Amino acid sequence: MDVDGDRVAYCERNLPYMLQTLMWTKAGRQLSNIGVVSKNGDVSMYGQLFPNAKNGFNGRMLRVTTLEWGAMTIIQEDGNFTGLCFDILNEIARRLNFTYSVIIPPDGAFGAELPNGTWTGMVGMIQSEQADLVVSSLTINSDREKVIDFTYPFLFDHVTVVYAKPGERKWRTLIKPFETSVLVMIGVSLIAMSFIYCLQEKWNPIYYTVSRRQSPSMYYSFWYMYGALLSQGGEPLPVSLAGRTLVSCWWIFCIVSIAVYSGNLTASFAVHKTKLPFTSLEEMVEQKEFKWGTLGSSAFQTAFKESSVPTYAAIWNGIVEFNKSDPSVLSKSGEEHLQKLYNGNYAFIMAKQYIDFETAGHCNLVLLNEHMARNEVAFALANNSPFVRILSNA
Repeated sequence: MDVDGDRVAYCERNLPYMLQTLMWTKAGRQLSNIGVVSKNGDVSMYGQLFPNAKNGFNGRMLRVTTLEWGAMTIIQEDGNFTGLCFDILNEIARRLNFTYSVIIPPDGAFGAELPNGTWTGMVGMIQSEQADLVVSSLTINSDREKVIDFTYPFLFDHVTVVYAKPGERKWRTLIKPFETSVLVMIGVSLIAMSFIYCLQEKWNPIYYTVSRRQSPSMYYSFWYMYGALLSQGGEPLPVSLAGRTLVSCWWIFCIVSIAVYSGNLTASFAVHKTKLPFTSLEEMVEQKEFKWGTLGSSAFQTAFKESSVPTYAAIWNGIVEFNKSDPSVLSKSGEEHLQKLYNGNYAFIMAKQYIDFETAGHCNLVLLNEHMARNEVAFALANNSPFVRILSNA
């Protein structure tokens, strides 16, 4: 050993106080000498007091609890676990030399405090010592830190709101290029021009002196003008100069209207100008068309429930009111919230990383630009666990 041999020998001759620690050896787990203590209290060390701090967990099996959640935790058909959380866990397990078994919380919850002080979900399993480590998208908050310890966060995110744009009826696409007032005026012009054309030709003397053709009836006049509006025209053309002048003016009007309509219709296909039902949290709590909800037994529910911010308090009051007739607004299942989101008239309050992963490919969704709160995600262990720093530094 690389120590002063005389000093160690002196201590051993005068005092039999040996320092020992429990560690793994080739013969198994046993106490090993790591130093001696002299009569006056001097300590001579030739080994490590906590050797496992650097040697890892020596193959120990940890009980891990998790929940399937977006890209964080994915349960495959064969029962294996993948995703960002387990990619991180597998690397830590390799570095610290431990194995793990996975336990799913029976209630399928992340963790919320009950009136008696106990916790549900994964947090409750750590509190009751049914699990050693939470490996999931667990949000850090002050209430949870009273009963568990978090490692250093591995993901920094924020909470936002997503909802589906109201579906537009297909037939409205055809009248979308013009305002309603413009369409009404075109219809009035069509009837007025048909009436004027009919009367003008009927009272024109050319039909009684020069031409033997009968003047157009009101029925013919209307369909001729309507055909011109659709670029179809009609036969025969008016005989009188006044009639031809009137028809020419109407044709010019129709050509200009059709050109404007076609241009606006093409532009509406290229750029959607759908009016959104709300663009801020304040507008969301004021409107009556959409419900909103968040994940039950989660940090998001706790944050809204305990918030003193007026807007957040109004959001929670709305959730409580909706929950009376529709308990799914506080469902613990993200899939159920997503299904309500896709069905329409529902706003889902959730972490942005989960929304981005689960709603990829759905182009009719709207994310509010307003960020509600910072969301830090970490692993969790029992309160005052000596492994928190080890796992954080792994």
